[in-house]
Amino acid sequence: TYIMRLSTQVRGRRKEVERRYTGVKKTELRTIAADLQRELNDAAEKERAGLLMDETLTDFAKRWLAQSAATGRARVHTIENRTTHLERFVLPFLGDIAVRRLRRSQLSTWMAEIAQLRQTHGKHKGEPYRRQTLMTAWAVLRAMVKRAVVMCDLSQDPTTGIRFDVGDHVGFEERPKK
Repeated sequence: TYIMRLSTQVRGRRKEVERRYTGVKKTELRTIAADLQRELNDAAEKERAGLLMDETLTDFAKRWLAQSAATGRARVHTIENRTTHLERFVLPFLGDIAVRRLRRSQLSTWMAEIAQLRQTHGKHKGEPYRRQTLMTAWAVLRAMVKRAVVMCDLSQDPTTGIRFDVGDHVGFEERPKK
C-alpha cells in the first residue's frame, strides 16, 4: 500500500489531497502522481476562477493597487492618492458590489451621491467637495474598472460612454473653486 500526499496553493491557503493505493506497482506511481497533481491543479484553478467571479470592488481595489505597485505602473504617491480617493469616495458606496455585476445605473447613482457629499473634517468641514476632487475620484474609479476589464476578463467596461458632470452648485450653495 502506498500513501500519496500532494498539495497546491489557492489564495494563500494550502489545499492537500491524500490518496491510498493498493496493488499498484512502484513504477506506476509517477504517472499516478502526475495525474493526481494535474487534477488537483485543475480543481484549484476552477476554485480561483470561482472566487474571482464574486470578487468585490473592495477586493479588486486591493489587488489592483498591489499589482500597480509591484509592476511599477504607478508611483508611490499616485498609489497613495488612489487609495485615499477609493477609501473616501468609491468603496463606501460601491465596495460590496461584485466587479462582474457593476452596472451603469449603479455608477449613475454613485455620481449623484458623491456630488452631494460634504467634507467631514478639517478647516472646510461642512463644505461641499471641490469639483476637481470629485472628478479625480471618478478618474480613479474609471482607471480601476478599465484595469478590471483586463484582469478579470470582463466582457465590457461599464464606465464607457459615461461622463461625470459635476455641477458648480450643491443645492443652492456654490461649490468651492479651490
